[in-house]
Amino acid sequence: MDRIVKKLATALMGICVSALIGITFTHLSTQTHELIHVLVSRVLGAESGISSLVLYTGSTSYEFSGEVPYWYDAVVAMSPPIVLFIVALGIWLFMGENSLIRILAIIMMMYSVLPSSFPLLPGSDFSFAISKGANPIFVWLVWFFMNGVFYWLLAEEVMDRRLFEKNF
Repeated sequence: MDRIVKKLATALMGICVSALIGITFTHLSTQTHELIHVLVSRVLGAESGISSLVLYTGSTSYEFSGEVPYWYDAVVAMSPPIVLFIVALGIWLFMGENSLIRILAIIMMMYSVLPSSFPLLPGSDFSFAISKGANPIFVWLVWFFMNGVFYWLLAEEVMDRRLFEKNF
């Protein structure tokens, strides 16, 4: 009985620590996402700042002084998912096989890249970019490519760890 209680306590402790790490990383990812909106908008000449920031969502307000090309809004909107995709891909590829960091890179893609890049999700960055004049075909192709890479990495990670070790 003592052994079962120790195993359950260890599992519960692992679950709590994992939750805290995951929540912290998710919030940092969301914060980074909004910070990229701010930085890109400022580079393009806008006044900007983070309006709200919670665990899974945030919003950035920005305003250009004067007339700017229509694609400025699209660049500001699309930059965080694209930048975070590249960062997560780099982490996954170069931070070492069998590392926890690779799992965190996949989590970054799941929470900070894919939802904000889905063009049909109301309020998503890519939906906003299309509404501001970005070419829908280009936006959908970027989304399709990022999804393909993500699911390929996810399948490779799972297959490396589970399927090939046990079945082959």
